[in-house]
Amino acid sequence: NDNADFADFADFGIEGDEEKPFPVQCLPPAAQSYLHEICQLYGVVPELPGACMLGTLSMALGSAAELHTGKHVARGNLYVLGAAPSGGSKSTVFNRVVQPLMDYQKRVVKHWRENELPATKAKIKMLNHRQEALSKQSSKQTGSPDSSLQELTVVEQQLQELQRGLEEPCLVVGEATREKLVEMMSHCRRETLATASAEARGCINTLMGRHNSTTDEDVFVAVWTGDFY
Repeated sequence: NDNADFADFADFGIEGDEEKPFPVQCLPPAAQSYLHEICQLYGVVPELPGACMLGTLSMALGSAAELHTGKHVARGNLYVLGAAPSGGSKSTVFNRVVQPLMDYQKRVVKHWRENELPATKAKIKMLNHRQEALSKQSSKQTGSPDSSLQELTVVEQQLQELQRGLEEPCLVVGEATREKLVEMMSHCRRETLATASAEARGCINTLMGRHNSTTDEDVFVAVWTGDFY
């Protein structure tokens, strides 16, 4: 039984939460309207699209905002795990809620491929030519080649920075190993990455140590608190 597996993993009883209605009124007005429309369209209770909305809003917020309350810092990053019976429109509702963010990611990638990537490659090519010219120039100089060395250093720094721009942008990823998540996050702007899946069994199996002899929750704990990893 899928529900029993999820309940055991989360260490709480799913049935016990039924008397606590999802606080729809706490969502922004636009999200409230969208949630009500989804409930009417698919005949689901507010908890299902509500959980998806909380996760999507968290993904959209990323690391753009923090609340400082004395010694503590509250961030918008959430871990949301929803469970529902098979045939309960989980995937349909999930995809309907998350789709705007996925569409935004497609636009970001399309703009990067058509504009940023060609420009970055062109800049790298020009700098490589300049680097080669400076190397030849310095080899012919007599005495101290300080000026050429300084410019070569600047060119090398620029090339290193441009190399980072060759990585395709990614905002949301599905299932991935801990190592791949860390690698992808290191290439993301602001080191922010979201993971989301309508069928999260693969994500949970990874978290519980499918690819390692121990569980893989350390990276999730570290990034939630904003600690160095």
